[in-house]
Amino acid sequence: MGLTYSYNNTWILNNETTAAFDPNSLVSTSATYAGSYGLEICIGLAPNQALTSQVYINSSVKQDYEFYVEGRYTDKTVHVNYLKFTLMYKVSFPQINKTINSKYTVQLGPYLAKLKNQSLYYGDVLVSVSKDYSEVDFGVKLALGQDKRINRFILSYGINGEYGLVNVFNGRGRVTPEFDVTRNAHIGAYLSLKYSL
Repeated sequence: MGLTYSYNNTWILNNETTAAFDPNSLVSTSATYAGSYGLEICIGLAPNQALTSQVYINSSVKQDYEFYVEGRYTDKTVHVNYLKFTLMYKVSFPQINKTINSKYTVQLGPYLAKLKNQSLYYGDVLVSVSKDYSEVDFGVKLALGQDKRINRFILSYGINGEYGLVNVFNGRGRVTPEFDVTRNAHIGAYLSLKYSL
């Protein structure tokens, strides 16, 4: 059992994000980064197999946009926070170092997230905290990394990615969820430190 943190390039995949990749559009977007932190527990099933569960106390997703308003570019940032639970099947591949016991790892499984809050900023000004996003998000998570064991401590690090399988847009004004299908996605790095009981 221990602590985990990930720092990710996050994406809110919706109509605005799609428009940002159209060269004829006045909307643009750029890479946006956000962190997630929480607790992790790993239960061994066999010598090289385990179940890993994470509870992210705060899992952030952000998306930055720039678009023209009244003849000038304006910055817009959507920031959504979740309480997130993951359950992954973990397979390890031993790699014995001369000084440190090390293993390569592959983890795959579902995640389930509950919306905590959502914010909309224009520039640095908070303009809305309305809940345009649904209360629940779920999808799949994949992590590739390495575990290093030092006495009873296990340091884990690597890359991870998530992709949402559900439309998280609730609707806004005249825009219904069917016309703005929105999914969360991210790719980034993770770091966790666990104590083996």
